[in-house]
Amino acid sequence: MQASARATVEAMIQSYCDGFNAKNAAGCAAIYRPDGVIHSSYGPPLVGREAIREAHVGMVAEERNKRMTLLEIDAAGDLGWFVLRYEAEHDDESGMEKTHRGTNLSVIERETDGGWSIRVSSLSGDPE
Repeated sequence: MQASARATVEAMIQSYCDGFNAKNAAGCAAIYRPDGVIHSSYGPPLVGREAIREAHVGMVAEERNKRMTLLEIDAAGDLGWFVLRYEAEHDDESGMEKTHRGTNLSVIERETDGGWSIRVSSLSGDPE
């Protein structure tokens, strides 16, 4: 993958974290294609940017200090993928702070303006 494409994806991931930590669900959903999909061990698939935004309303309310570490990234032509680790704090049922961690595998697609957006993500949370 070209260094400029990697930098674009890294900026996209940072934009997501910034939006999450600002409790901006629409900002989180903005990195997905309008027809983007999230598959997750946390619930049924989220299909479309609006469904992704709606789900993030609850996520940003419950979690804080979202962090992501890009592990791998590659692309060929207009398609690519990345793997990252994520973590954020939340309070459990008893009010104790817990750190939630997991892995994300996403397929990205180049947009007509040269930027990238997420076509599909698969999230897998670590056991707590």
